[in-house]
Amino acid sequence: APDGKILVVDDVPMNLKVMKGLLKCTKLQIDVAESGKQCLELIKEKEYHIIFLDHMMPEMDGVETLQLMKQMEENVNKDTPVIMLTANAISGAKEEYLGYGFCDYLTKPIYEEELETMILKYLPKEIVKQNVENANEQSKATVQEETIIEEKMVSEELTDEKNWLERLDFLDTATGLMYCGGVEEFYREILGEYANNDRYEMLKEAFAGEDWENYRIQVHALKSTSLSIGASELSEEARQLEMATKEERYFYIKENHDNMMSVYQELLTALHEVLED
Repeated sequence: APDGKILVVDDVPMNLKVMKGLLKCTKLQIDVAESGKQCLELIKEKEYHIIFLDHMMPEMDGVETLQLMKQMEENVNKDTPVIMLTANAISGAKEEYLGYGFCDYLTKPIYEEELETMILKYLPKEIVKQNVENANEQSKATVQEETIIEEKMVSEELTDEKNWLERLDFLDTATGLMYCGGVEEFYREILGEYANNDRYEMLKEAFAGEDWENYRIQVHALKSTSLSIGASELSEEARQLEMATKEERYFYIKENHDNMMSVYQELLTALHEVLED
């Protein structure tokens, strides 16, 4: 759908990269914003067919952003479907988001098929110019062919080295690949994004200053991005800390923060070693 225009709003660059990567084969025109404030500026300038809006963002979350969007007179997207992106897949979530004024919601980490189904549900039928599923398979085949050629070149030079995927034995690579549409090269890109844009210092600073609201936002993002790459253990620890923050169980955070940070640091170190090689 080359004439389709969508806006994706998320404060985590890795999530934006994943969305754009999964939708590359659709030919959609994709704009991104890293904050609610930036979103409000863009919707004054350009009309979109769909807007994906993340829930947990600093300064202005997705719900607050949507409320301001509805109040803006200069908003040219008042009739545009707005879909909530959230890592909190809990009972009653859909009804809650519909109550806020969202048209639908999509859980993170995002599955490629669910994302495409959601877009086809809200994209005007007249601008869909191709079979998205077939185009996706063709795109995958092309990328996989390029990846095979690259891997053959690497294997000729490093015949004694293990395949880079095999060296990621500290990750659930099957899960990571699933969230990357099964394309190894895209998975490698996302791992690089995860490693190079870590949240370690932000978490350390929020914890030291007992800035629990920001701490919750950071562990929420860590929960989602870690699961996206197959770091299930770290994702679960972050989830537990997020819940503790939400429930104001600060004793739990103080008892378990250091362990999570240790697991996180070890993961980042191991990832850098594999990716740099």
